[in-house]
Amino acid sequence: MAVGRDWRRWVKPAVSVACGAYLVAVIALYLMIRLIGERWLPVSLLLFGPRWMVALPAVPLMVTAVLARRRLAIGATLIALIVVVWPLMGFCVSWARLKGDPPTDGAYHLRVISFNAHEQSVPRDRKAWDEMIRTAQPDVIALQEWRGGPTVTGAAGGWYGIDDGELRLESRYPVHQTGSLFKSDLPSMGAATQFEIETPAGPVPFVVVHFASPHGSLRDAVQGRRRWGSNPTLGENTQDRDDQAQAIAQAAKELGGQAIVLGDFNLPSDSQTFRQSFGALTDAFVNDGGFGFGWTYTTRSTAVRIDHVLVGSHWRCGRAWVGPNVGSPHRPLIADLELVRPEPKLASLRL
Repeated sequence: MAVGRDWRRWVKPAVSVACGAYLVAVIALYLMIRLIGERWLPVSLLLFGPRWMVALPAVPLMVTAVLARRRLAIGATLIALIVVVWPLMGFCVSWARLKGDPPTDGAYHLRVISFNAHEQSVPRDRKAWDEMIRTAQPDVIALQEWRGGPTVTGAAGGWYGIDDGELRLESRYPVHQTGSLFKSDLPSMGAATQFEIETPAGPVPFVVVHFASPHGSLRDAVQGRRRWGSNPTLGENTQDRDDQAQAIAQAAKELGGQAIVLGDFNLPSDSQTFRQSFGALTDAFVNDGGFGFGWTYTTRSTAVRIDHVLVGSHWRCGRAWVGPNVGSPHRPLIADLELVRPEPKLASLRL
């Protein structure tokens, strides 16, 4: 009996220490993302990696804490789990949607889709894509890593489209290219193009982006290799995306409140570069219309939200959601936008 009592005396404090340590570790991971940024390899791995793995210790810790009847340990584990699911994994709740806020009277509505085709001419699962287009009924489709070929809307009539290298914009309304903001010979190095769509509410500026990919640099950094002429180092790659983000932020500022910036940013919304560059814009999923994790890039090894729809101050997002798997690691991101402050006299941006 004495041995049993001694064992319980040892286990209960150990459970409390383990649960407290887990809470401290989770908070430390969150602070690393917020304060250090992606130039440090561990933070980059956390940003682009499977963050759900951080939640795995919570299950055995919670079970042990309940069996040991340690209330503080249970509380610490619950708080840690909330931190993991909400700020760390990026769970979003649209309070406006939950409250059922009605659409703004007289607002112009626009449904947009952003999709990285992953070096395909058309989505690999064309049946799933066509079904999504039929049910979603978008007004604008922005493509990245598009390889030319048939229009993504198929044989549907009345659509307009224009492409600039790997970037393409298709619309139910006339569309014009107004300038290339940056472009590389390699899709992995990034591109951005400015378009204008002639909507019934007047011309609306669009910026379609595909920022430099971190995949090759992260792989080289993890494997500890650096070959001549291979991928940029992690620091160089991060700086490339930072420069591209600042260029797009400046372009959006010059375009004003009606600007829509969308595409594959290759940046999670909690990355330091994303937060510092796009704080003046509204993230359709995070700030307005999204619910859930909203992962737009999923593979066997990770799930992360790196595709975004950002809007200026004249837009409000009623709803944003992730579309089905259409044969690319990227999922389509769909957003319903309301132009609540139209500018009928907005000058044409065509060159």
